[in-house]
Amino acid sequence: MISQIHNQQQKSGKTGQRPVVVALYDVRRMETEDLLANKQARRRPLFHAFFLAGAGLVLVVTIVVLSVLLAQAHRTKDYNANTPMSECPWSDELDALKEVTYSMWRTSRVNLATRARTQLGQDASLFFLVGNKEVTRNNDVTFDFRQDSTFLYLTGANMPEYSVAIYSPAFAPPDPPPAPITTLFVPAPTDRYAVWYGNVFNKLELKAKYDVNEVMYTNELELYLSRLPSPPPTVYSCNNGNPLPSLILNSTLYVNSTYLDGLINTARTVKSAQEVSLLLLLNKISSYAHESLMKAVAARVSASPSSFPSDAPSSTVTGDTTDAAQQTDDEPVQEPSNTSDSYLYEYELESYFKYLSGVCGARDQAYPPIIGSGPNGAVLHYIANDRALRINDLVLVDAGAEYLGYASDISRTFPVNGKFSPSQTVAYNIVRQTQMDVIAAVRPDVSWATLNTLTRTALTSYMQREGLLKCDVPTLLNLNMSTYFLPHSVGHTLGLDVHDTTVVTLRAGNVITIEPGLYFNDYLLQTAQNNTRVASCVSWDRIDAYRNTGGIRIEDDLLVTSTGYQMMTTVPSDIPSIQALMAGQNP
Repeated sequence: MISQIHNQQQKSGKTGQRPVVVALYDVRRMETEDLLANKQARRRPLFHAFFLAGAGLVLVVTIVVLSVLLAQAHRTKDYNANTPMSECPWSDELDALKEVTYSMWRTSRVNLATRARTQLGQDASLFFLVGNKEVTRNNDVTFDFRQDSTFLYLTGANMPEYSVAIYSPAFAPPDPPPAPITTLFVPAPTDRYAVWYGNVFNKLELKAKYDVNEVMYTNELELYLSRLPSPPPTVYSCNNGNPLPSLILNSTLYVNSTYLDGLINTARTVKSAQEVSLLLLLNKISSYAHESLMKAVAARVSASPSSFPSDAPSSTVTGDTTDAAQQTDDEPVQEPSNTSDSYLYEYELESYFKYLSGVCGARDQAYPPIIGSGPNGAVLHYIANDRALRINDLVLVDAGAEYLGYASDISRTFPVNGKFSPSQTVAYNIVRQTQMDVIAAVRPDVSWATLNTLTRTALTSYMQREGLLKCDVPTLLNLNMSTYFLPHSVGHTLGLDVHDTTVVTLRAGNVITIEPGLYFNDYLLQTAQNNTRVASCVSWDRIDAYRNTGGIRIEDDLLVTSTGYQMMTTVPSDIPSIQALMAGQNP
């Protein structure tokens, strides 16, 4: 080191100018600097390694977190993109409708009394109905309460153990008949009820809520009967399964328990303007739920096509739109190999439909939703709803919300992958063209028998035209061929019951469904095969290819008007519109 310093001094021309002590100091300083430099050199790679490792760990954690969030976003988008919590497109209309509902039931009572006077004359009458009681589900748990439909029609009171008396006073023309006097009987309140179930309305509150003349407690019935004028009126009731109170049955009052059924059933067939408004809104809600359901399935397929097993041969790639109807009984349906949560099941569609209805205020369903994918669509009232959807399936969704006791009833059939295959298109268009033909014939004075005949003629003709049936159309009709593929009537009335009061001939004000179908049901097909004459007119090679397709049903709700009909259902049913809807486009 000293020699190095000396050499540096020679080069600089300063040899001998610095004392030895300073030179030694320089030596020590330079040695220290070298030592520090060596230590830093040894530490630098270790620091770099720690830095890179830490950065890598942060990157991995970030990727994992983002993946989880994106997956959750996809799952949320699948089911909730169209319906944020507590938001419904029809909430304003629902709020407005609530302002007129109880006046609707007052109108029903006036109509009842008016109809009765045209048949019973000027004498006083008393209509007495007993509402439903709660039904035990198990132990101390009850089923969700649903009031008797006739009782709802006259009161709108969806509460257990209520009764109603509608008194129609006698009158003498030319005086106009007085308005009926309605008394609602409710159970007397108890402290226990208030503790367990909340606020108990008093009589004045109930009187205002249900727009009746008087509210009395059930234990005050004897007092009510004692106030009836003399001579006592005939008591008219109906056979709704709820017996009259013993105070009436054991009294001197004459009871007629058959007349009221026919009178109310006839009144219920023709809907008031308020009932029509309610049913129109209810159809908007259910149509919205059907559309949102289609979009949700399409979103799930787009986000996770591997969630859907395929029934196609092994060479078919999942997500391909290969014609699923080409699979026959020689290629058995393969059930999913596991019960992975990634699959989409029929019950998920059921739950989502109920959710969408509930968000719009319709907490009840008019009937258990039918979600039939693949071969399950051939079962008319299939409600197990526990099969995993396949990528090439058709899904038959028959579901309708209920609001204030009134029902909607809509059926749609759509492809899981969003596109109808060629053979699915053929079968679907047979049903849709049949429905269009029948709907075009809807008008007053047309009978259900006429509509059913038209349905079977149209369905048979279109099946024969597409090569699913052989023989000429008259022969096929004589064989009742359509009954092997459509084992139900083309529609029914709709109102407070999903299958409402019966009519023989349509009238303006009726609300009905039109719902033709085409089903490839194994039992019905086997029955056809067992009949030699019938079997000879079936193109079995074509029909067998549809066995795993299941069924197709298209159902709409219609209001019969004075000149024809008004379509109440708004969800599209033609193939281009359904495919556009599922592709995220405006149909």
